[in-house]
Amino acid sequence: MKKVIILMSLIMSSTAFSNEILSIDKSISMTIDYEGDMILKSKILLEPDVLTDSYFANLDMRTFPLECDGKKHEAMGIKSDEAGDSYLIMMSDHCVNESTKELKVNVNNLVKEFIL
Repeated sequence: MKKVIILMSLIMSSTAFSNEILSIDKSISMTIDYEGDMILKSKILLEPDVLTDSYFANLDMRTFPLECDGKKHEAMGIKSDEAGDSYLIMMSDHCVNESTKELKVNVNNLVKEFIL
C-alpha cells in the first residue's frame, strides 16, 4: 500500500505543473514544468526576433515582454531545442504563479493571450 501511495504521489507531482495551455488564437503553447520553468513553443518563434538585442540573440536568447494579470514584466528565454521553436524561461524570470489568471506574451510585437 505504501508503494502505491508513493507512486501515485510521484505521478501526480510530475504532471500537476506540466499541462500545456494554448493561447486564445492557438498559435503558441505555454507549459509550466514541474520545476516552475515556463516553456513557450510555436512556429512563430522561428521567425527573426525584432525585440532582442543582437548580443543576446547571438547567445540563442530572446526577450519576452510579459503581462500577468495587468502587471508588466520582461523575461529572457533561451532556446530549448534544436528546432528553435521552443524557449525556456526560468521560474525566477517569469511572472506566472499559482494565482495568475491571465498571461499576455509579446512575440515580435504580436501579443498572444492565455487564460490560465
